[in-house]
Formats: sequence, C-alpha cells, structure tokens
Amino acid sequence: MVDNAIASSQIYGPWQIQQQREEAALAEIGLPGVEDALDHIVNLVNDIHGLDSVIADFRSKPIDSVILPPDKISPNITVGSGSFAEKEIIPRTKTILFILGHDFDIDARDPEQIEKTVGKLKPNMMRKTSYDVLKVPGLERIILSCDEEGNRTFVFDSSVTDELDITQDILNMHKIADLDALIAKHPSIGSGLMYSKNFVARITKLLNDPTKQVDESVEGNKSYLQVVEKAPEDVVSVRTFAEELGTSSSVLHKFLSEHIDELGELKEYKFYTISAIGLSQEQQTYIRENFIKKAPEGVVSVKAFAKELGVAHKTLRKFMNNHLDELGELKEYRFNSNAGIGLSQEQQAYIRENMQIGEKPPEGVVPSPASLFIFFAACLIKSAPIFSPKVSSVSGKSTASATVTPSCVILGPPYDLPITTLRPFGPMVTLTASANLLAPARIFSRASSS
Repeated sequence: MVDNAIASSQIYGPWQIQQQREEAALAEIGLPGVEDALDHIVNLVNDIHGLDSVIADFRSKPIDSVILPPDKISPNITVGSGSFAEKEIIPRTKTILFILGHDFDIDARDPEQIEKTVGKLKPNMMRKTSYDVLKVPGLERIILSCDEEGNRTFVFDSSVTDELDITQDILNMHKIADLDALIAKHPSIGSGLMYSKNFVARITKLLNDPTKQVDESVEGNKSYLQVVEKAPEDVVSVRTFAEELGTSSSVLHKFLSEHIDELGELKEYKFYTISAIGLSQEQQTYIRENFIKKAPEGVVSVKAFAKELGVAHKTLRKFMNNHLDELGELKEYRFNSNAGIGLSQEQQAYIRENMQIGEKPPEGVVPSPASLFIFFAACLIKSAPIFSPKVSSVSGKSTASATVTPSCVILGPPYDLPITTLRPFGPMVTLTASANLLAPARIFSRASSS
C-alpha cells in the first residue's frame, strides 16, 4: 500500500531515509503517517482490553434477582443421550461500552458516568447469561444487554421512564413480553434491537434516539481504525459543552441532529485517548444563541401544571392566551429531552387565583351527562311552593297537607349514556284538598240514608 502511495503521489526529492518519503506520500493522498496509524491501533487495542477488566469487575457482583426473567421457567432437564448446541456469545456489552466511549465521550471506568449492574441466574433457566444494565445519566439512557445470542438489546430514554414513574427495579422485573407491551403503549420510552448486520451503526443510532426504528438497511458500521486528528485548542467535545450549558449529552446530540444544516459538518477529533465529535468556535456560538435552556427550579411545564390543577391541557392554554397581559412573557424551556413553555412561580400563582376551576367530583365518580337535568330539577325543588291547606272537619281535628316534590330519576351508570326522566310534580294537590273537604258531607249523607 505504501509503495502504491509513493508511486501515485509522484513525490521526488532528496529524502534521506525511506520513512520520510513514505510519510510524505501518505500525506499527499490524505492518509496518516505509518507511526500515527500504528499508535492509533495500539490505543484501540488497549481500550478494548481495558473494557474486559471493567466488565469482569461489575459482573463479579450480581444483584440478588433475575434481570428480565423468562416468561416461563423451564422444568428440570434430566440427563439423556442427546446434546445441546452451545449458544454463541457475542460481546454486545463490550461493544456498547466501546461505542459510548468513542462516540459519546463516556468513560466506562467512571461509575458516575455509567452505573453497571448484572443479575443472577437460576439453575433451571434456558438462558445461561444474565442481562447487564448500563445506566448512563449524562446521556439519559438505560441499556439492557445480554451477550448470549438470540437476546435483544433494549435502549430506554430515562427521562421518559422518570415521567412515567417506572424505576430501574420495575424495568428489571419485566419479562420480555411485558417490555414489548410497555414499548407498544409508550413508543417514546425506547425500543429493542436484535443482533444482526450493521449492529454497531444501528445501536449507535438507537443510543442517539431510542424511539427510532432502525433496520438492517442503515448505513454500514463505522471504521474505528481511521486515525483522528487531535482536537485544536478552541474545539470542545459535545459532553464538555453540554456540561457548560447545564444539559445532558443526549439533549445536545438531539439539538445537533435537528440543526445540522445550520451547524455544518460535525467533525470527529481526538480528546486525550477518546475520539468524539468536536465543536468549533462558530458552532459553539450558534448553539449558545439558539439552544433552549433547561428549566430553572420552580418552573413547570404547561402540561405538568394542567395535570396538577386537574384541568385539560387545552383549557389551560386557552386561559393563558386570554391573560397574556397579566401573565407577562411566556418563555420556552427544556424539560428533560422535550422543549415547551414554562410557567414561573408568579405565573402559577396568578393562574391559581384567577382561573375558574370547577369543584372536582369525589375520587372514582365520573360526572354524568345528565347533570343539566339534575340542576334543573334542583331548581324546581327550591322554587316549588309548599301547600299546607288546613281543612276542618265536623270534629275540628282533621288536618290535611300536601307538598309538591319534583324528582329526577336516572337509569344506568353516570358514564354510560344514562336514561334521565324528570318527574317534577307529586300528587295533584288541589284534588287531594277538595276530596278532604267533601269527605264529611259524604259521611253525613250516608248516615241520613241508613
């Protein structure tokens, strides 16, 4: 290859040694020098061997539970004359740790950057290798990986799991079928990936955005053998710049992908022993001017505040639109990985004091569509006259009284199209009273005829 490079470059000169000629020829066609290439390969080998010790360390301390237990525990297998083919072991966890280090600037040796957990196995499980859990706070990712073939790798967005109150322990206890149901119900939570062609490129895309469905048609795997130049002094890594902005690497990576046209080419540089995307001064300036800042403490999103008040999101937005002068400027903030309008404590207080919020029904009671009829009936009850006609009989002791009592009858549960019947009147009061008046006369009439 070097000879071809020398021949194609047509470099001639009084080179004192062959190495100088080789370096010049390789540089002419855009390739690194031999020494740089060899040093780069040695660094990669050291990185990979270093991951072996990291993995061996955390796998030596399994937790006392199975991570992603199987749907069914296999019965005890008795010894027979047949044999089982050993399942292939694929170093998925090591691959993911390597990608996190070289693409996301995450140091696998730092427990604050990656929390690593492994589960225990039961003797009668078909799976003979436990799932590993890699929690990456700076990237807001939870990764479940198993090296045994036939097992999927899952990547979750921890900001979404936090919103749904799904803890790490709850995730660990899920069966595979339960995880599939969870992802189907909440697509923004993450997704799973089988090991197949272009796994490195596909898992990298999934780490960038867990909601993306990546298939085998994704571009080929990245070549980590390519020598990367050392980062200039004014270039910073994405992780370092994310810390400066007070956000996570995943949020900043998402912003970069959304503004790639404005930012231009994102180049990879060498930062100490790690290769990662570097941001130039111009790119840093653009991000500072356009990046939405993380919500300060005390500021809540409109969606969260509507939930707290017990009103619909649209109802709260309508109130805000009608009271813009009183509320003042509505600023946009970033809440976890999502951006939206944030409400300060003063704005929250104004809304609480001025928004007409109906009295909530008791827990478990759903307001009926027939409430209008009930209200109408209640009005009739309140306004109905009370008749207390006093009618004297011959003895002067007989008294009769009647009251008009409207009533509303609802048939069926309140949430299921009830049948409502309004019965606003009781017995006919005038007929009852006149009957009592005529009763003594009828008595005397009967007595005189007998």
